[in-house]
Amino acid sequence: METYTLGAAASRSTLTDGVPPAAQYLSGPETAGLKGVTRQAVSMAVQAGRLPAVRQGRCYRIKKSDALAWQPRQRKRGTDER
Repeated sequence: METYTLGAAASRSTLTDGVPPAAQYLSGPETAGLKGVTRQAVSMAVQAGRLPAVRQGRCYRIKKSDALAWQPRQRKRGTDER
């Protein structure tokens, strides 16, 4: 199991549960805001396996580099011919 340290508090606190420091990970809403999509779009991408994520309790954490590389699907719009 890997051990991660947290910045200035590294001498006092380390994470040994396999979860990297929070600064490298984003929440679903943070990822949605970064990419300009809804939280539901992020959730669906995680569930479909298109966006890698780590589960922490009831929440997902998305690696910042994965969030930046992710290309959300564009909704197909029908042509409006009147």
